[in-house]
Amino acid sequence: METNCLAECCGIAAFDFSPFNVIPHLTYRGANFSSGADGIQSDLDAFRTYIETSIPPEEKMVVDQLNAILSVRQMILLIDQIGWTLSKARKIYALEHERLRNRNWKFMQKMNSMN
Repeated sequence: METNCLAECCGIAAFDFSPFNVIPHLTYRGANFSSGADGIQSDLDAFRTYIETSIPPEEKMVVDQLNAILSVRQMILLIDQIGWTLSKARKIYALEHERLRNRNWKFMQKMNSMN
């Protein structure tokens, strides 16, 4: 979900955790949006529980994938933000899934015609 830059360069600022960016990632190549969102939310919940129960609040966490060093509180806030994003993405997808699917299909048709 690096959209603005690369993590190696910009760190966490390279990522776009908006609902409109999450939807394409969860529906890429016909993937099931709900099961993908459910799996991510489950992983986030488990990770949040692990952090809260296993890592002292004063510890720093090195997150190589984000090129960031976060406090436990910052990591929990990020997890909560991603969870909020998933919740909003679910609502948007429920209302707009057919239009989004058609838009993606048209885009893929154009891409395929360029080959």
